[in-house]
Amino acid sequence: MNKAIYIATNEETSGKSIVTLGLMSMLIGKTAKVGYFRPIVEDFEDGELDNHIDTVINHFGLDIDFNDAYAIKKSKLIKKKNRGKLGEVIDLIIEKYKKIEEQFDFVLVEGTSFIGEGTAIEMDTNVLIAKNLGIPAIIIGSGIGKSLDELVDSLCLAYHSFKLKDVEVLAVIANKVQVENLELVKLGLKKNLPEGVLVNAIPLISSLKNITVQEVVKELDAKVLFGEAYLNNQISSFSVGAMQLRNYLMHLKQDGLVITPGDRADIILGALQANESKNYPSISGIVLTGNIIPEDTILKLIEGLS
Repeated sequence: MNKAIYIATNEETSGKSIVTLGLMSMLIGKTAKVGYFRPIVEDFEDGELDNHIDTVINHFGLDIDFNDAYAIKKSKLIKKKNRGKLGEVIDLIIEKYKKIEEQFDFVLVEGTSFIGEGTAIEMDTNVLIAKNLGIPAIIIGSGIGKSLDELVDSLCLAYHSFKLKDVEVLAVIANKVQVENLELVKLGLKKNLPEGVLVNAIPLISSLKNITVQEVVKELDAKVLFGEAYLNNQISSFSVGAMQLRNYLMHLKQDGLVITPGDRADIILGALQANESKNYPSISGIVLTGNIIPEDTILKLIEGLS
């Protein structure tokens, strides 16, 4: 029985990370101890963390040290490859993977994300890593910006890249597919891939690409005045409240983020009331600008509403 699986993609923004989270959730429900490993990560500064690793470790409460969960940064990989020392990289990846493998019943290995410099070598590198680790792969591709034939062809090409190096492919998944094309995509993959390969298609869900209020707070280094419980609200759009309230209300959209100066009590209170009204869409949050905090009387009123 396989003790690990390699999650690979052939392009950027395929939705690999979302699929990885889903698989991890499923595996944890079926296996006593599940580990996670990323052979190659995007570069990050000292004091920062790789977002993929940090999310998986913290969301699932995995007993893995961050530095053990990856082998090498992409920039260092490129330098090693250019100097003909790719073998050293593979040896390091195997060494660090084996350390994780010894601690867990099953390991989910997440491949590269095809971001920035070095994307041209990533497919071959993913295949090489999976081969040297001796584990089967799942291939994920995105339907965004592709015709039906282009999507099927790109996934079949990725499949054959792995098979040419004798890497077993367990499944091929088409992600971000228009709902009306789901069955057509699955049929196309089944016709072009061996019978033993599991194929599936995941529909495009637009809301998954929306950022959250928490992400805005982090990016702006903002202070949360009210609504800690709603930081995971997704944001579908942004609108600036600079006109009179009666005019601004017409610009509110479902899950929109309201941006307005901190002294515009009319916009602030109007947006909050509109959020409660069945005649207006619900907003995701309000960002106050100008480094202005509303007056105490307004804050007291808002506190009473919450």
